[in-house]
Amino acid sequence: MNRITKIALLWSLALAFTLACRALSPQGSAPELPVSTPIPTNQSGLESPIPASPIEPPVVSTLTVPPKAPNPAASAPTSTSLEKGGPPADTTYAIILVAADDILNVRSQPGPQAQIIGQLAPDFIGITLTGDESTVGDQRWVEIRLPDAATGWVNSRYLTEYKSPAEFCADPQAGALIESLKAALSRRDGDQLAALVSPAHGLNLNYFRTGNRVQFSPQEAARLFDSQVPVNWGTQPASGMDISGIFQDEVLPKLDEVLSSPYDTACNDPALGPNSYIFQWPADYKNINFISLAKPGSPGIELDWRNWLVGVEYVNGEPYVFALMQLFWEP
Repeated sequence: MNRITKIALLWSLALAFTLACRALSPQGSAPELPVSTPIPTNQSGLESPIPASPIEPPVVSTLTVPPKAPNPAASAPTSTSLEKGGPPADTTYAIILVAADDILNVRSQPGPQAQIIGQLAPDFIGITLTGDESTVGDQRWVEIRLPDAATGWVNSRYLTEYKSPAEFCADPQAGALIESLKAALSRRDGDQLAALVSPAHGLNLNYFRTGNRVQFSPQEAARLFDSQVPVNWGTQPASGMDISGIFQDEVLPKLDEVLSSPYDTACNDPALGPNSYIFQWPADYKNINFISLAKPGSPGIELDWRNWLVGVEYVNGEPYVFALMQLFWEP
């Protein structure tokens, strides 16, 4: 190898070493994206809900909503504006259906592929909408404005119109909703029941407090009195056995037992009878108010009490049934 060739080889090696060192230098790393809210960022974040399915079979989910991987094939967002007849102008929104150990991502544009610019805690309140919304795939995304005036986009699945506990408990519409629900169930009127179910999130039914959460859309709720499709309601606390059956055989008699008896009502209070457990309203329902329909225990027995909690969601300023959960004495 002649001298010129050796010099060229040494020059090439020196240049390659210099470039490699620069690549490993901190100056070459990408800058961190700013986060608009001081919320921990070590969680994966939610983007899209579990897809709904018709009543045959019903949707069954656990008491938390797991994150779903982004769909690369999702269609491009299509911008629209909010429909007329929407919520009152001063409506604020809150986060729901996000597990206590998870967060909701806020993105720069609609869709799960857009840049994350902030994250919201699962009990966050005080959100307003700018009025812009988009559909990405089959998901509705809305642009939000936070209390610090920052804006971003979130999946509307995880928002609900916020009503403070004090406002809710003083709202006569909530009491009227309970009376309408009682009438629909006693008449076995599927259409009336469907009209009372939340058009935003459907009906989430827990036959057992620790059992399966079964979700019904308003259209599915309309067929509950006639459907012959069995549902797995989860494990019965006393027997330890999984209970499956149709709504009118399993759930409806327990609703009738309370609604056809003298019962007490309480607002955001489960009003439990004698019990062996500490009850907590599900964490991902924290911003959903509820009314307890409580049938007291029989004199001298006391343990045959039974309660139904009715979770209420407001949509365009009107209350709807969001959840039903049964409570009773457990050994």
